[in-house]
Amino acid sequence: MKLFLSPHKFLVPVALVALIALAGAGGRFVAGSGTGWTILAGAMFLALNASLAANWPALDQLGASYGRFVRGGAAFTLLGAAALSAAVSAAAHAKLAANPWYSRFDLFLVTRGPADFVDTNGEPYVVEGAGHSPATVLLTLALTFALFAVAGLTGIATGLAGKNRASATILVGSACLAGLGAGVLLAATTTTESTTGDPVAYAPAYSTPGAALFALAALALGSAWVLARTPRSTR
Repeated sequence: MKLFLSPHKFLVPVALVALIALAGAGGRFVAGSGTGWTILAGAMFLALNASLAANWPALDQLGASYGRFVRGGAAFTLLGAAALSAAVSAAAHAKLAANPWYSRFDLFLVTRGPADFVDTNGEPYVVEGAGHSPATVLLTLALTFALFAVAGLTGIATGLAGKNRASATILVGSACLAGLGAGVLLAATTTTESTTGDPVAYAPAYSTPGAALFALAALALGSAWVLARTPRSTR
């Protein structure tokens, strides 16, 4: 991992991951939707890995091992994704515990079944589709981990692509396929509900993980192609 993080000191990328986790987890308590803050955190992690991977051409000229460089990037990505998914998942469930309607504003929060809630007047009522269990908590953690892991992998591929037109084309194509496939699936299954008098788009529990997994798979395949075809002097 040291080779991938060079020439930066180890604590600099770690501190940046911590800041991304703070923004992705804490931002939803200030303004906006959980979906938006989770995606923003993924985009920032992608940009961080892209900037680190962009150092490869200089390292290649110095005779660095490409395999060691990629393994270091993979290790950093997995550790970062674990930290980010833990922070974001914890924040999402904290918001859900405070208000079950939050489940409508976080597509990466897996819920199932009804949830009991008491309003400000002390009246109990039930919110459909906002329940959670150990299984849904683990699924939320797995889904967000997959998001950040693929974001990190795509970031590495983006940094390695550089001015390589073929690699850039593959990445753009996989991103377009990911967005189109996920968008079609969500559009086909999303309905509109009225919670506090305002219409809110609501996706069934099964559609969001399906759309996310399709998009992540497309991005992962495109990134894997770039990693396999990146020019290098040594393995």
